[in-house]
Formats: sequence, C-alpha cells, structure tokens
Amino acid sequence: MSEPVWGILIATYLFLGGMAGGAYIIGAWSDLFGKGKYEVLARSGAYTSLISILAGLVFLILDLKRLTVAPFSVLNAYIHFPVSIMSVGTWIISAFTVVALLTTLLWLLNGNRILIKFLEILGMVLGFSTTAYTGILLSYARGRPFWGSPLLPWLFTVSGILTGLGLTVIGISIIAKIMPRLDRNFFEFFEQRSKVSQMFKSIEEYSIVPTFLEILVVILFIGTVWGTNGSFALVFGDLSAFFWIYLVIGLLVHLVLSLYNYIKSVEENTIIFGSLVGFALVLIGGFILRYVILIAGQL
Repeated sequence: MSEPVWGILIATYLFLGGMAGGAYIIGAWSDLFGKGKYEVLARSGAYTSLISILAGLVFLILDLKRLTVAPFSVLNAYIHFPVSIMSVGTWIISAFTVVALLTTLLWLLNGNRILIKFLEILGMVLGFSTTAYTGILLSYARGRPFWGSPLLPWLFTVSGILTGLGLTVIGISIIAKIMPRLDRNFFEFFEQRSKVSQMFKSIEEYSIVPTFLEILVVILFIGTVWGTNGSFALVFGDLSAFFWIYLVIGLLVHLVLSLYNYIKSVEENTIIFGSLVGFALVLIGGFILRYVILIAGQL
C-alpha cells in the first residue's frame, strides 16, 4: 500500500478551514436574526473563525514543503482563477480571512453596527463557500472514486457548520475564563449563569437538526461510494475504529446530551457542562471525519 500523499497536516487544514466558515456563519446568523439576544455568540463566531482559518493556513503552509525552497510559489495559486478549482478556493479563503479580520476588529472596537452587518452578510456567503470548498477540493481529484460522490461537499459543509457551532460555544467559555481582557462582554455574560444556561440550552436545541442531518448525509455518502477500497476501509477495515468513534462519540453522544438537556429540566451548571462536553466531542469527531475521509480516498 502506497504512502498517502495527503496526511494529518492537510486533514487539520480541512478541519480548521471548514470549522472557521461554520463558526462565522453561526456568529453572523446570531447577530442578524437573534434580535440582540446572542451578541456574545456573534462576537465569538467572528473571533474564533479568524483564529481557526489562520491556524488552518499555517498547517497548509507546513504541508507545502517546497515553500522553504521557493517561498513565492504560493502566489501561483492566485493566477489561474477561475480555471483552477484550487485558485478559486484560494481567492475565496483569502477574501473570507479578510472579512473575518475586519469583523473581528469592528467587534473589538465596538464599531459601526451597520458595517458589521454588511460584513456578516458577505462573510456568510464566503463562509459557506469555504466550508463547501474543503469538500469540493477533494471531489475534483482525479482517479479517486471515493472522493467522487456529490455528497462529499455537503457532508463537509454540514460538519463545518456543526463544528463551527461547537467552536463558538466553547470559545465563549475560553474567552470569558482565560482571556477576559480580550472582550469584557464575555466575562460579564459568563458571570450570569442563568443567561448562560438559557443560551446554551437554546443552542443545544438548534444543534439537534444539523446533528441528525450529518448522520443522514454520512450514511448516504457511504452508500454512494460503496464498493470502493475506501468505503470498506472506513466501515470494516483499518480506518473503521476511527470512523465509529466519529459516528458514536462525535455525533450520537452529542445528540443524546442535546436531547437530554432539551427534554429534561436540568440545573444550570449541568446544562453548561453538558453543552461544553458535547460540543468538545463534536470537534473531535469533526477532525476524525476529515482524517478518515482523506486517508480512505487515497487507498
């Protein structure tokens, strides 16, 4: 068996890039349609999306070993637009990064809200394109039937939005407890446990649908590529342990926790703790998904 050309560095890039797009979508949607109730979530979406996309680009650069020899070769990715899918993706990700940066700066400086909303509308389009691109990039690879399913971009998009939601929720807690000086709104919000638990419970409710949807899409995806080497490795072979961890721990456990918090009358601290644990599992599962899909397609 040949050594995979793309490994953990590219898997991390795909994970962070898709999650960044999803986090921005969640944050922007919360601000545009949340009627002022989810400003902290909106701020977290902007901050975490910027950090995630920049971290993803670092992993991409680390994988491109030729940059140490020809550091300006990366600019070639910009000159083949719109013929090359990689060039299209490079422009999309670059534009998304700029919008995420501007949105972050405006939130930190309490800038013009109309301008923020304009950027959020633009950023949602770019964020969706970024999450989809992480799957489209693989589907354009020649001679890789496992990646050829039209459902792959949709799987990565749904997963990107769900992991982005998890990142924004966890981001609220991290900023409030570890980096309160970054944005005082987070610390003040997190001190009001009743508000935190109410928001987290609402988020848990909203996360149920995309979790169900991701489970459905991943099953349909496997059905469309069944018979390929990658499909057998994923379900029964060398990658099966990782795949079932993703499906059970990354999705089903989170789904059970979300339904429990939604249906049962649970105390505030339990809701908060359960939400953070559930979404942490979603993030772990999201990374595993990219890794196994990436490796399975090269078998």
